Amino acid sequence: MRSFEAVRSAIVPIRADSSTTVGELAITVLPDSAGGLLIDSGEGEDDEESVHLLEGTEYRFELRGLPASGPYLTDRPELFRRSTPGGSSGRIRTGLYTGTVHVRISGADCHLGSVDFEVRTTKLSYEDEYRWMLGDLAESLVEVVAAGFAPAMWTFDIDPESDVRTSYQQFAFLNTMLDSDLLTGAMGQIGHRPYRTWLPDREQTPPGMGMPGSSRIARQLTAPGPRVTTQRRMLGLESLPSRISVTTHHASIDNPPNRFVKFALQHWLRIVDGVYDHLASSKDKPSVRRGLAEVARTGESLRTWLALPIFLEVGKLRELPTANQVLQRREGYREVYHTFFVSELAARLSWPGGSDTVYPAGSRNVATLYEYWSYMELAQIVSSLCGSPLDLSSLVETSKSGFELVLRRGAGHAVHGTTTRLGRQLDLELWFNRTFSAVGKRDAWTRGMRPDCSLRISEAAGEHNAKEVWLHFDAKYRVDGIRKLFGPDATDLSQEDEVILAAKAAESQQLRSTRSDLLKMHAYRDAIRRTSGAYVLYPGEDEGEIFTRYREILPGLGAFPLRPVGNGETRGTQLIRTFLDDSLTHLASTGQ
Repeated sequence: MRSFEAVRSAIVPIRADSSTTVGELAITVLPDSAGGLLIDSGEGEDDEESVHLLEGTEYRFELRGLPASGPYLTDRPELFRRSTPGGSSGRIRTGLYTGTVHVRISGADCHLGSVDFEVRTTKLSYEDEYRWMLGDLAESLVEVVAAGFAPAMWTFDIDPESDVRTSYQQFAFLNTMLDSDLLTGAMGQIGHRPYRTWLPDREQTPPGMGMPGSSRIARQLTAPGPRVTTQRRMLGLESLPSRISVTTHHASIDNPPNRFVKFALQHWLRIVDGVYDHLASSKDKPSVRRGLAEVARTGESLRTWLALPIFLEVGKLRELPTANQVLQRREGYREVYHTFFVSELAARLSWPGGSDTVYPAGSRNVATLYEYWSYMELAQIVSSLCGSPLDLSSLVETSKSGFELVLRRGAGHAVHGTTTRLGRQLDLELWFNRTFSAVGKRDAWTRGMRPDCSLRISEAAGEHNAKEVWLHFDAKYRVDGIRKLFGPDATDLSQEDEVILAAKAAESQQLRSTRSDLLKMHAYRDAIRRTSGAYVLYPGEDEGEIFTRYREILPGLGAFPLRPVGNGETRGTQLIRTFLDDSLTHLASTGQ
């Protein structure tokens, strides 16, 4: 289990490329800061303590014991602010960054070493939500691959020619299937109540032994063969067979369903061990060691399941029981069966665009993952509003190692669909990271804008004037609720409350950041041509809130909760679906 200790100061080693320690980075919490530091004591094979900072917090740093003189510089000046000319001390301002930070330190025109630490979000549940979102993303992409590419059954193995980053990406998708409460519960169910079959046994018993009557027994009584004389006639017979063949049954757990479960666990363990060996062959650094620890934990879970007593009596699977009703319907077995086939495709998926922003080995950049996850959730919602489902096959491309998710931050990508409202056909385009530029196409009035997600609604070509309307969505993981984003209504505040709120806003970087999120929605609404609305998506519990200009039916600004809650479920989708459904009907009725 992971264990964290809250401290006010910590030491992080500075290592050269050879992994030898050349100095240390001392990090201290400021006296009046409400934030803190967390020491992760490590787990699995990674017994090195790692330091976790909190987002939106300021710390003091000091460089000690470096072999060369200053001035000292880092390649992350946006995080490290020097307070002395030599750069040996200053402030670390984490701002809105979350994830693993790798910092290179140089001095006297030479590279001295590197240091790694992690910036955590202030949400206590971020690790669970990260796992749930990555699992949802993998499930959605597996459906895309299965529907768009009609793949046959693969046996996945680690490609020795693939790089370490690709191997870990593929493991990250696969691990979301294995590290799930659903699979853990299924294995507990199988271990506690394994499926048993009753196998027949033939026994030769003397005729004086009691036995159940049957037509087969009756036939044996008159059959030729060795017989014994009875003292009195039985059933009109003066003799009986010396031995009667009786069929009995015994319970066995060595059957196809249990053999399949054992095969699946062994198959997954081979994959995980292959990823571990591949990572172990890479350059040693803290992020790789954390990745190795994560892979080792998954392997340990698989070995624990394989050590269950039932698998000691289970033999080798000889053919894949794809039509077995126990695997398809029995509780526990159906979850393993589903996980196996889904994981076979998930293990073929890699995500080059997520390598530096979502999950480099050991990282947990949940804020960035929330943007990708929100886009996929919007795609599912929009697809449900279309006459036929959106064609999501363009999100995945074939590659040497299997399939690649093409979504990348800063690179626009769209999926398309159509719907009919009030007798009018509407074309829908859902964009990820589309850039609206003030030059070229000139689809922005002032400066370039790039919302996280943008929905283009237009009349089908040839109908009327083929006008279009844009709705934009920005995913803000760090926003907890509407009051944090929009603030309280000024009419509800007393003068004393206003003074307190203004003081807090003046000293809190996080309040200023959420205020800038709100202003960005105004910028989208006013700066991007043909825009009718801009909305925030946040993982909160509120019911959502919208703001209108004048007497608009379609609101210009708003916020919608969209939150993963585990087991493939999402909270808030119905509210967004209703809003988009009403918007489509409204736009069709007004002719846009």
